[in-house]
Amino acid sequence: FTISEEIGATGVQVPRIFLAIANKQAVAPSPDGDLTIFDQESQLYEWFGGQFVPYQGLSQENTPAEDECRFNEQCDCTDTDIQDTNFFGSCYTYAPGGVNHGFCQLDDVCDACRISCAAECFPSCLDASQDLFDARQSYAWNQKVGLRGAADFTHFQVGDEHFLAVAQSVCDHTESREECISSGRVQPQSALLQWDGEKFGPLLAEPPNSVPEAIKLVHSSAIRIPFGAMSQIKMFDLPRSDNSTMSVLFGFSQTRGIAHYEWTFQTVSGLKGLVDMALSDNGKYLYTLAEIDSSLTVFERTAVLDILGNVIGNLRYDSTWFRGEDWEDSIDGARELSIESAPGAESFVPLSVVVNRGLLSNELICGAPPLLGQLLPWQLSTYQTNCQQLSFDVVQVEGNQNLFQTVPSISRDGTLSFELMPGASGTAVFRVETIDDGPMNNRSEAQTFAIHVVCSNAAPSFTTQDVMLSEDSSEVVLPFAGNISAGSPAEASQQLRWEFTFTNPSLFSQTPRLDIVNDEGLVALKPAPNMYGRSLISAILIDDGGTCSELSDGAASSRDFRTPEASSVERFFSVTVAPRNDAPQFQFNSSRIVMFADEGVRSLSQWATRISAGPHPNENYQQLTFTLISVDMASGVYSEAEFFDQRPALSPRGELTFATAPKANGVLQLTFTLADDGGGPFNSTTKAFILAVLPVNQAPVFSLPQNVVFLSTTSGGMPQTFSGFVTDISAGARDEDANQRISLQVINVSNPELFSELPRLSADGTLRFTPLSSPGSSTVLALLSDDGGKNSREPTGEDRVTLSFTIVFSLPEAQSSFQLTRDEIHVAEDAGMIEIPGFASNIIRGFRDGPDDAPFFNVSFLTTSEDLFSVLPYITDDGTLRFMSGLDKFGSAISSASVNASNFAPSTANTQHFTIFIHPQPRVESVSPALVAARGGSVITVQGHYFGAFFSERHDLTCASASLSVMIGNRACANLNRLSDTTIVCTASEGLGSQTAEVEVREGDVTRSGVLPGALYQSALAWGGVTSSVTGGFFAIGPRSDYLGNVSFPAASAGVIGETQPMADRGVNAIAMYKHKTYVGGKLSRFGGVLVFGIAAFNGRTVEPLGSGVDGTVYTIKQYGDVLVVGGGFTKVFQPLVAGVDAANGGMLSTGGLAAWDGNEWGLVGGSAVFGVVTTSLVNGTRLFIAGRFSDEDRRNNLALYDGEAWRSICGVNGVCGVTGGIVNAMDYWNDDLYVGGSFTAAGGVRAARLARWDGFQWYAMGEFDGDVLALITMDDQLLVGGEFASVDGVQAVSIARFRNGVWDSVGGGLGGPVYTMASLDSCLYVGGSFTSAGGLESISEVPIRHAVRRCMGRFSSANWEPVDWGGDVDPGIVSAVTVM
Repeated sequence: FTISEEIGATGVQVPRIFLAIANKQAVAPSPDGDLTIFDQESQLYEWFGGQFVPYQGLSQENTPAEDECRFNEQCDCTDTDIQDTNFFGSCYTYAPGGVNHGFCQLDDVCDACRISCAAECFPSCLDASQDLFDARQSYAWNQKVGLRGAADFTHFQVGDEHFLAVAQSVCDHTESREECISSGRVQPQSALLQWDGEKFGPLLAEPPNSVPEAIKLVHSSAIRIPFGAMSQIKMFDLPRSDNSTMSVLFGFSQTRGIAHYEWTFQTVSGLKGLVDMALSDNGKYLYTLAEIDSSLTVFERTAVLDILGNVIGNLRYDSTWFRGEDWEDSIDGARELSIESAPGAESFVPLSVVVNRGLLSNELICGAPPLLGQLLPWQLSTYQTNCQQLSFDVVQVEGNQNLFQTVPSISRDGTLSFELMPGASGTAVFRVETIDDGPMNNRSEAQTFAIHVVCSNAAPSFTTQDVMLSEDSSEVVLPFAGNISAGSPAEASQQLRWEFTFTNPSLFSQTPRLDIVNDEGLVALKPAPNMYGRSLISAILIDDGGTCSELSDGAASSRDFRTPEASSVERFFSVTVAPRNDAPQFQFNSSRIVMFADEGVRSLSQWATRISAGPHPNENYQQLTFTLISVDMASGVYSEAEFFDQRPALSPRGELTFATAPKANGVLQLTFTLADDGGGPFNSTTKAFILAVLPVNQAPVFSLPQNVVFLSTTSGGMPQTFSGFVTDISAGARDEDANQRISLQVINVSNPELFSELPRLSADGTLRFTPLSSPGSSTVLALLSDDGGKNSREPTGEDRVTLSFTIVFSLPEAQSSFQLTRDEIHVAEDAGMIEIPGFASNIIRGFRDGPDDAPFFNVSFLTTSEDLFSVLPYITDDGTLRFMSGLDKFGSAISSASVNASNFAPSTANTQHFTIFIHPQPRVESVSPALVAARGGSVITVQGHYFGAFFSERHDLTCASASLSVMIGNRACANLNRLSDTTIVCTASEGLGSQTAEVEVREGDVTRSGVLPGALYQSALAWGGVTSSVTGGFFAIGPRSDYLGNVSFPAASAGVIGETQPMADRGVNAIAMYKHKTYVGGKLSRFGGVLVFGIAAFNGRTVEPLGSGVDGTVYTIKQYGDVLVVGGGFTKVFQPLVAGVDAANGGMLSTGGLAAWDGNEWGLVGGSAVFGVVTTSLVNGTRLFIAGRFSDEDRRNNLALYDGEAWRSICGVNGVCGVTGGIVNAMDYWNDDLYVGGSFTAAGGVRAARLARWDGFQWYAMGEFDGDVLALITMDDQLLVGGEFASVDGVQAVSIARFRNGVWDSVGGGLGGPVYTMASLDSCLYVGGSFTSAGGLESISEVPIRHAVRRCMGRFSSANWEPVDWGGDVDPGIVSAVTVM
């Protein structure tokens, strides 16, 4: 339909198009007379921007019930609600239980309300209409907010006014008339609504444009039509017999057939400025007196019937007499009316009319007349016209001029107000006159009054703040009180003292002292050794009274007297002694270690003893680490790098291991630090001991660059000298070269006949001999020895070593040659025996007449690299290179290769060089976090060594860099980012259970890999709760490693972490994932042995506290944007302590029951604290919903919403916000609506038994539960509700129910105890609580039910409960938290 609207005063009419939808529920069950199913809200939409948009919800209109008497039946015992002198409420308010019960006779409503007043006025009605009365008690609903059962709308226009008629019924259209009547349902009266220019509402007694907005309320009337079960309503224009047209409203009713009303209204005038009414002597006529209209209007008191014969009123308009038409006298100022009529007269014309006049209206004091009851807004505004305002002129005429801070004044209603100057006393006399705002003679005669202020001692006052200090600190003096006042400025000289009490005295080594210095309250505190915790101090400030002067009995002289001492109100502040990390402790088994050189690896168990993290048990769970921080050489010639093959190290258990380098000796001081992971400035202790390594005589050493000397026979007879034939000659060690003498002598020469002068060696390594001219070879054996040193105290050791070499004399002939095919060989560490065929090619062998001319290869090292190999490199006769690297050895070796003919003829080919590169295998040392989601997507960090291109970045290889891959289990880790040679970051793929991490690096044709078994665990769900002993808590992950299932369908199992020593020392209430860590909250003080206070972060291996936690219990954890929102029953959070920062000056933040953690520090959510308890929270996009026990201006009645910019309450269109009668325990968002469950009885002012829905504008009840709702979750097209109930809307559903397709039903036969938490994973519902049976069974497939089950297969159509298998006889306890990881 269309309503035209004028644009401003232009006269241009613009049509507005509306759509009204009657939203009655069809085929609706109403068990036990519950008609709330018919309370669906009807809506008015407007065409805007190419679509219909919501314009007005019609839920604000009320629906009254019909009379119990059937249509056209005479029912003597009924409520007519035709009110006479009564205006205290409708008839139902006089029924038993109503607010007016017992006042029927006093209010004269017995005849009008015979059913409701039966017990008081008509006992016969109580008997005769008992069935009707019982039906009313069972089915009556009297006034219902909203258009109950709206089945049809029709719009019609009469003149310039628009109306909307509503057909209403609580019978279904499929029911017959008899079925509808016999159901006993009380039908609604159908509504008539009028357009007031902005919306549809009650009908107005005058056209909307003539009624000021301020007084519309008094001109409106909620017209309702008793049409029975009406299904349609239409307006028709029908002709009259005189050819005029009348508008008739037709209603089509299932119970009453067709009913109609003529749309005509009687117009009454002469009632403006009504001031009095009077009845005729016989009571038949009512006379009204109106000052503004100057009129006398007469009404006949008789029943007014509609066209159906129904009584619709009891006053019929008769006539009006106006001044100027019926009389000439003015009735300005008329106030009272009296009527005298002829005895027994039936005429409305009186014998006399007496009008008593008073002040004119414009001489009356402005204000509302003394009406009965609360003034309405329109009354307050309209009674401010045609009157005079009064004011009072107050002037001080004598007395103390400094007595008042705000001088005395008198308001219009005669109220005296003033504010005294603090501490002032004395007397002041005032003159007062009354002034009106009339044109003249507007000031009254003056009167006087006096104010006498008696001298008194004001109580002191102060404010407090909480203080904090560190454990084991020396005595500190901290400010705790400010704004200290003795009472008033005049009392500033008073002496003040403290009286106080405090809790937890064991926290202090001496009683706290409270003082006042420079108007600041200071507390002196000295904590007891190794004690931490909180103490509450109650303080009262007391003054010593004072001297006061005041006038005595109004005399000019004053008297002085002493006032008694006064005490302030008791105020509290807390003292927090924050736990300080004490330095760890240990001692060495001895002050020195004495040993001999060359003893190899040494391992000394319990070298460090009495190891502890600190003196207090609260540090027993800290991780301890020994670190060697310095090595100081006291004597000896070796540096630290030369002294040790294995640097000294201490294990956390105190075992010392080290290995000295061969030959190294001397005296050193080793300094170790023991550090814990508790943080702070006192987290380490340093101690040292002496290591004395005594020397052992070493065998002499040498180098022989060549062990074969080739000479031609042509050199015979010529003396030969080879300087430096033996090189690097040493007594055995650097320190021995300084004081030992070395000798080198030849002890044997084979084939001496080849020489004219035998070979000899000098101490500097020079070889001398003179050959003959014969071919052949001679092997020379020599002895290198030392003398052990002079005055040596060394123990006996080796002092000699032999060396041999061969001298070859050959005939001149052809030389041998070859070519290496590669100058670099790359292999991976621990690759086994390496064979490279064809390494030497183009081999040319030297030859001579003889039996053997095969070449041989000579391989030597140009660098000292022999320890890289377990099999030294060598080249076979066919040119194959062979070698094997040593275990766990890597590096490079530069080698040379040469070839000699088998006949010992020297080769003419040059010596060729090649390098062997042994690449290290990657070392995978850790993966963090070690607990991640099975569904993948977690960012993990892999730590270790040798992840980069070990040699390709230093040498010219064909590949520019190494290619990298990381496998987690059998799936590749995505988004690889190699940060350094030791760190890789990647994203884990989906997986389940314990996973191996493997890092593979490819450089050219070398592939190397490192593996870490059990690097991380991929879990589908995390569980938490309270142990069966109810004193501890547990944390579990699932599925369990020995019963996994697969990624697409995990097994119904879980394993408690730390069964022998549980991770949680108290109950776990909430679990959430944030920044790839698992956050656990509850009533915790320790998690994994670490002090956490309420909440902890767990990465699968280590536990991190969130600063110093919270001062209470955590109930809910949710990620909201980039922060973690934590809610619970706490008031403060404690920031991480920063080394060097005084703990007394910060670290504590008052947040109330809601705080935000950004990964580094705590903050407020939305910039303000929530003072109260937050029991649950929900994140939906950019919106954060919280619920609990709190109420303030922005978060009213236990429920609130933060939209990223501001907090606001969650209200209905009626302006009522939040929930009442209980709290919210659970929330979920489904189909763009918010669902809340708990223990409440109303939501947004709408009655809702423990479950309600909010669509963003209005609240709706969602069924009646007979117990508390504790958990909510939505899956596909259904809402699942868990809690401690047995039925909903009369349908049996024990502890768990579902709402689907508008109907409630049970799930799987219910559960044997309360449900506290639920989660959904793929097609499965996981349920936790306190129950040991499901569907009536205590075990399924021989697996006992222990507080957790799941139910899979789509929408549960054919699924069964499946117990969560905790393994063996494990009973974790009550499950209060489950979350999908």
